[in-house]
Amino acid sequence: MVLTFVVLIPWVMVRLAPYLEPHVPDTPLNMPREIVGLAMALLGAYVAFRASMVLSFSGKGWPGDEPEHLVDTQIYRFVLHPMYWGYTVFWGGVAIHRGSVGLLAEAVILGIAFALWCVFVEEPRLRRRFGMKYEDHRRRTPTLLPVWRALYWDVYEMPNTTLILMAFFRGLSRILWNVQVEGEEYIPHEGPVMVVSNHVNLVDPFLIGGYFTRPIYFVASDELFRHPLTRWFFRCFKAMPKRRWSRDIASIREMRRRLDAGSPVGIFPEGQRNWDGGPVIVGDEVYRLLRHMGVPVLCVTLVGGHEAWPRWSKLPGICNLTVRFFELIDPSDYRDVPDFRHAVEARIFNFATEPPIPRRALALHKGITTVTWGCIECGGAMTLQETATGLKCSKCGAEWDVTAGLELVSCSTGERMIQRQYHSKLIELLREGRMEGAIDGMFSIECATRAFRIESTARLVDLGRGTLALTDNALIFRSEQSPHTALLGDIAFTYLNLANQLVVVGPVGALQFKIIGDSPVRWEDYLSAARGISARQWKPTGLAAVKAARKRRA
Repeated sequence: MVLTFVVLIPWVMVRLAPYLEPHVPDTPLNMPREIVGLAMALLGAYVAFRASMVLSFSGKGWPGDEPEHLVDTQIYRFVLHPMYWGYTVFWGGVAIHRGSVGLLAEAVILGIAFALWCVFVEEPRLRRRFGMKYEDHRRRTPTLLPVWRALYWDVYEMPNTTLILMAFFRGLSRILWNVQVEGEEYIPHEGPVMVVSNHVNLVDPFLIGGYFTRPIYFVASDELFRHPLTRWFFRCFKAMPKRRWSRDIASIREMRRRLDAGSPVGIFPEGQRNWDGGPVIVGDEVYRLLRHMGVPVLCVTLVGGHEAWPRWSKLPGICNLTVRFFELIDPSDYRDVPDFRHAVEARIFNFATEPPIPRRALALHKGITTVTWGCIECGGAMTLQETATGLKCSKCGAEWDVTAGLELVSCSTGERMIQRQYHSKLIELLREGRMEGAIDGMFSIECATRAFRIESTARLVDLGRGTLALTDNALIFRSEQSPHTALLGDIAFTYLNLANQLVVVGPVGALQFKIIGDSPVRWEDYLSAARGISARQWKPTGLAAVKAARKRRA
């Protein structure tokens, strides 16, 4: 149908116009037709394009198809059938610009044909599908003379770049990952709702938002707004910046404002994409916030998202991916935060009970040593080397094959582990004092780094290149420009930011280290162990645990 509007109709009109010219009476086209015609053509083209993109996003349909959802907002309040209206005005403008009465006659005929199509085909079809809801929309929307102010509010609500990028990501994800959806009937198409999901993939917001009929206002780390390009990109999607690891009152107020306006707001409780495919456990603060908002919560989990594009990989793989929506839950139905937290995590971390999804193509494991940074056989750190089929330890010679589902299979014992199991084993050996650089709890590791002081969201101060060393009681950065030493007891917290750089927050402020020639995940693990911070891991309980056990046995 799209080809009909883009190729077939234009070809017929251009070819037929010369034959109609002698049979159409002259029309006074001696006005400044070039300017008027161009303005009409641009207006019509914009309205037709905009209407088709909104129909694709909000109605989940294309021109001529029967939409899944009634579109009665945005540009569809400008005029009743904006796509046909705009297409007709476009050809009328082209005719005036060219001074062709034949083309103008064709535009009139085309408009009459669209009107008949709408009256006898499209409107009856919409009445059957949407009933009184469509009748109400039809009564309050003009048929021919548009409401011009609707054009402004339409673009303000959802910019064209947002629609184009959403269409691009939706098409690309279906090609790469054959995305399937489960529980789409639980998605609310009106009213406020908090959308809560696990975070395993770079394009999670687009995978989730592609199934909504209205934009989701996601809360995003302020780091994403540091660079002009990413700042523009996320502002296109009306993302709300939030300072990491702090109580950002301004962000909470903006969330409240969006919810009061009846919009969906999305958050990722983990606050970051995970590295090893497992859930990242967070504190109760997020769940207290969700209860405080007092609106329904829609939980989402992405199954296969990690295999589709691991954080440690520069390239995505090609595999199946499922976006699973769950029935809405009301926070007030739960007596306290722990019960509510359990209900949410049982849904958003539901993916952890699923077996790994094998990749059909581009099943590369280049970069996996960022997570598998050590050998669990000999305790060697940064000794695993990538081979064509898997990994090999340069210290003891132990080998593992990496499957299409990113599982590690020991070549000597046949033991099979998913990444988070292997990573958990590394952390266990590290805390037991059996890993290189931490033997018997005596920490001594060092690497090259480039350091920055984080002054604000938009300002980083380059401290130059130097050496980062971890000892038993201190983290030391040495450089000619500015040496720094932070006692482990004085460090408030550490994390890996979106650029995969180590951030250390302490008495001298926040420092950011670009680890060179080493694994940033290893440094975070060693720092946590040296500070005596035990990493909590999410484990399935109840029916989820039984389901996971059955799948492992199968």
